Amino acid sequence: MQPGRMFPQLALRVSDYTIAVGAEAVGRWALAHGYSGAIDEVDERAFTWVSSGLRSAMPDSATVERLAQRGYVTLKTRDEERRHVADLLRSQSAEKSKGASFTVILSYDCDFRCVYCTQRRLQQKGHAYLEHGMSDETMDAMFRFMESHGEPYDVTLFGGEPLMPGNEHRVRRFFDWVRRQKIRVECVSNGHNWREFEDVMTPELVAGVQVTLDGPPEVHDRRRVGLGRRETFWAIVDNVEWALRRGISVSARINVDRENVEALPRLTQIFQQRGFYDFAFSANLAAVQGNLVMSTDKLFERGEMFHRVLDTHARACADTEPGAVAFNCDYLPGLVRSVAECLAHGKPLPYRTSYCGAYTNMYVLDPHGRLYACWDFADDADNAIGTFHPQVELFASKVERWRGRTEGMMLKDCLACRHVLLHGSGCQAEAFRRTGNYFERDCQQYPEEFELAVRFALGDNKIRGRTPLYPTAAESSAGAARTRLPLLR
Repeated sequence: MQPGRMFPQLALRVSDYTIAVGAEAVGRWALAHGYSGAIDEVDERAFTWVSSGLRSAMPDSATVERLAQRGYVTLKTRDEERRHVADLLRSQSAEKSKGASFTVILSYDCDFRCVYCTQRRLQQKGHAYLEHGMSDETMDAMFRFMESHGEPYDVTLFGGEPLMPGNEHRVRRFFDWVRRQKIRVECVSNGHNWREFEDVMTPELVAGVQVTLDGPPEVHDRRRVGLGRRETFWAIVDNVEWALRRGISVSARINVDRENVEALPRLTQIFQQRGFYDFAFSANLAAVQGNLVMSTDKLFERGEMFHRVLDTHARACADTEPGAVAFNCDYLPGLVRSVAECLAHGKPLPYRTSYCGAYTNMYVLDPHGRLYACWDFADDADNAIGTFHPQVELFASKVERWRGRTEGMMLKDCLACRHVLLHGSGCQAEAFRRTGNYFERDCQQYPEEFELAVRFALGDNKIRGRTPLYPTAAESSAGAARTRLPLLR
């Protein structure tokens, strides 16, 4: 008997980390497991036996043995399972902390004033503050700091807007260092000024770039406002095509809320017309997060976001011939592809024990020589975890605030969650904005998102004829009651 285990588990029970998903519409069922990573399609009898807590008719002995091998049923006690998950969380956190991830902010200035920008409070400090860019001396200190961490490391160029007029010297100096290091970097940009940086916007230096397009032009231009410009959408689309043809991978981030989600079919049509998917192009949805300035009445979480996308497409298909309205699979949870691959090839589900590098190994380096763990809190002095100039110094209590999430919260509040190793605990910045607590969960309706992904992977993907779960924006503004998001049982 193991130490501390007075009463051994004498009979099989359903593991606390088993996830059962039924796609009854297509007669298919699946089981997934939160710490073994197993995911399998099973027959209805095995599914019912497990999901009923082993109270229904038992499958044959070979099936039971297989279910036990995969972890869905177990002889482990609850405490033994939780100790195992805790060990995995600690080991995964330690592994993620190896190496370093750097986000470089050469200046906080930006030539856009997007309505939901997380840096709105910073922008209120005025042009003189925003235009203060990183000096050559500070940049040299930044290079030394990054090089001191050795390999492996990755670098992302961020802002403000890094690729904008007035920042040319800093950008080219930064890319001179990139050339010397013989690396490639990621870049996050609003996409408006790329051709002015043609000499550095090359696939040899830029591994990929993320740009934001929030809908077709009449929607995008209302949300992503360019200073001194009334329209930015088509200039950005032209630059995306230009970059793709140069061999640079482009990812379009689409920030959605109740105001623009219904415009997605038209945006998909533009992507198709421009031939973006003939190149290294992808798109992904992100639910707009609060920034402590804007109204939050139009915001939703990710679970609702995906259902509203499906609602929108179902309505668009209602009066058209099959195939007339293309559905962009990029607008589904990214989980769909990985779940489908794991189901098809017997691969384990990948762990995601830290939602982003803020938990583990990310350093955000700003123009003033300060270090942060999270770019959403850049220029917030209370959240600086140290400095890299004029000297390298780490503030232990602030480092623990960001790097201590596994011990401080996940091993307490999240340990019993069957999805903890698949989702982590969400965005720490959003959890703090919502609750004022750094060690709080941001679940993002992940169980619903995971279940939706499994059902799509099982083939339960009929959209035409789907009954919408939510009212349209027009219906909501007319006073229609919103439907609460149901679980996909």
